[in-house]
Amino acid sequence: MAEARDSIEVSGAGGQAFMPPADFDAPLAARPDMPTAAPIDGVLAGDGAQHDIDLVAPLPPADASPLRGTDKRRAAVDAMVERCLDPAMGLACRTLAPAGTDPEGREEARKLVMRALADCARKRISDDDESARAVMRRVAEFTMDALVAHPGSASPAEGVDLESILGPDGDPEALAPMGLVPHAVLQDSLAASRATDRQVGYAVLAASVTTEDASSLLGIDPDELQSSLSRIGRRLAESQGRPSPGQVA
Repeated sequence: MAEARDSIEVSGAGGQAFMPPADFDAPLAARPDMPTAAPIDGVLAGDGAQHDIDLVAPLPPADASPLRGTDKRRAAVDAMVERCLDPAMGLACRTLAPAGTDPEGREEARKLVMRALADCARKRISDDDESARAVMRRVAEFTMDALVAHPGSASPAEGVDLESILGPDGDPEALAPMGLVPHAVLQDSLAASRATDRQVGYAVLAASVTTEDASSLLGIDPDELQSSLSRIGRRLAESQGRPSPGQVA
């Protein structure tokens, strides 16, 4: 398995690229905006200190040496791992080890990331943009599934209004005391939802990734992502009539 690399780039909409921020170790509430001089279409925020990642130097250019058969496929898988490992860990650890002080959470995140990479590697894969996004979608989905009975909570991504997505039947104050959506409630509400909704729900409501960045990171059209948030809101509103996970009716 390839070692974690220093920097990751993934092309976003319009052929632009985004890169995880150099301040990966900053607390969520204190993280400044990325410099506007960089061609950034999205940002994967997380805690680099907890992964021993230094996101400064760019990746070296890909090796253009001709390869055939098994060697070519192995090289493609290695390139995918090299490109995706750091941001995938960052995405999973946003919920499983947000403070960087939980070795069990980091280990769980590592296992989920390895599972996502292995799942994608079984298919026709490379280090291109769509392959990178496929890995991120798997990580988001697998991590959402891992939030069963999780005690944590998070504020929705900046710009996401819970009251709007919940609609008239929802109660944002009851769902999210102090503006924090419980991970376990989110996971329980979306357990039977389509994969796209679990991926979007994890990224935007659990990992607090902005809708613009989530669209670029997951490769989901912005309009489709908004439709997904509407479906998620209905699910969450419906869940408010049921006991919370772990409670007895």
